[in-house]
Amino acid sequence: MFSLVPMRRRNREFVEGFGRDLDRIGRDFNRFFDSFDNAMATDIVEKGDQYELTCELPGLEKEDIKISIDDNIMTIAVDRRMEREEKSESYVLQERRAYKCSRSFDIKGIDKDKISGSYKDGLLTLNLPKAKDEDEGQQYVNIDFGD
Repeated sequence: MFSLVPMRRRNREFVEGFGRDLDRIGRDFNRFFDSFDNAMATDIVEKGDQYELTCELPGLEKEDIKISIDDNIMTIAVDRRMEREEKSESYVLQERRAYKCSRSFDIKGIDKDKISGSYKDGLLTLNLPKAKDEDEGQQYVNIDFGD
């Protein structure tokens, strides 16, 4: 008839169970957003006089990838749309998918006119040459001392 579990323990079990449920929801929530973080996994490696940027973009066509430079910001954008239609005597199937994603990078100190790249087997590789300093070495400021 009555539960012989003390009230305090019952409350603790309820709170612990609630905490476990929140942990599970939090893990699922994080897993959902992790899938977006991995959408454009990017590595940047310094290689002497240039940087090499490698970005994973599997399954895309060259028309899907746009690289733009605005001032000192380079943006890699992906815009992919897919449509599929199947017809049979007993059914019609129509599917549409759209995928948009972009990443932007600060490219101060990069010679923008000499950026080159390639896309092969789902891997975008950009070579970002460092800008040459026009005035190398120490610089001095002329000051008028009023002599």
